[in-house]
Parts: sequence; C-alpha cells; structure tokens
Amino acid sequence: MKKLPRTTQEQIERILDLRENGFKMPKIAEMVGVSNQVVHYYCHKNNVAKGGQNWQQIARRRPFIRHGKQVKPFTADDDRLIEDLRMGGMRVSHIAKQLDRARTSIRARLITLANHAEGLCQ
Repeated sequence: MKKLPRTTQEQIERILDLRENGFKMPKIAEMVGVSNQVVHYYCHKNNVAKGGQNWQQIARRRPFIRHGKQVKPFTADDDRLIEDLRMGGMRVSHIAKQLDRARTSIRARLITLANHAEGLCQ
C-alpha cells in the first residue's frame, strides 16, 4: 500500500485561509494539491467554515432536519441534567424518556461530554 505524503503546515494554513475567504472545498483541494477529505478534515478540526464563520454559528442559524424530524440541539442545561441524572444512577433509556430524545442521542451526548471533560474535543 502506497503511503501518502503528510500535509505540511504551510498547506494547512493555506487551506484555512482560503476557506475563511469563501472558497469551496473542492476548489481549495485543487489549489493546494490535496484531497477533498484532507480539506474537510482540517476545516472541521480547526472549526473553520466558509466566509470566516464557525460551524456552531452555522448550526444555530438554521433548523437541522434528519429523517423528517427537526434535530434539537443540546443546551448547557440539558448537559448538566443528563450528567446529574446519569451520575445519580439513572439508566440512559429513562433519561431519554425524560428529555423526549432517542436513547442513542443521549448515549452519544454522554460520550461527547466525557471527551470534552478529558480534553479530547475542542
């Protein structure tokens, strides 16, 4: 299997700069000489979206629809309640019922909160 060359710091900085200036990801990949996946990875990793916005700003701006249902973002109060209930020994399925959310949604949120607590996420 052929090993791909590493992305240089200069390439990463150029990717982020071009994205902040409004270029589309496929065009950035072509200009920098990397794959679309590399551009996507570094933009998400560094929280850079088109036009200098960040992903959280974009997510808050519009409702997100998945499988015909509007996805409700978790609030800080939701996070505290989920953590308190789980630490108190409540099962994930009961927390999900109390918050009117799917079990998988609560389970994934607990993992995300744990990763944030351990410094694994931004």
